[in-house]
Amino acid sequence: MFKFLLVTADGEPHDPVVFVTAIPNWKVGDVLMLGDGQRLRILHINLELDADALEQLYEQGINGVSTVESR
Repeated sequence: MFKFLLVTADGEPHDPVVFVTAIPNWKVGDVLMLGDGQRLRILHINLELDADALEQLYEQGINGVSTVESR
């Protein structure tokens, strides 16, 4: 399983803040379907985290950070 942190376009944590999926390679424009039926479009995938931040995320089982908007 892969876990991604979700944030809104204004930088706030989305509710829910973590998306769990079997798919590791999401892209900008993809639509996530949450368990409650909510659909979120990926606006940005944060690839600019420094090595320390990435290591902290990986230690917590988080595979990435995506900015999303409701569809």
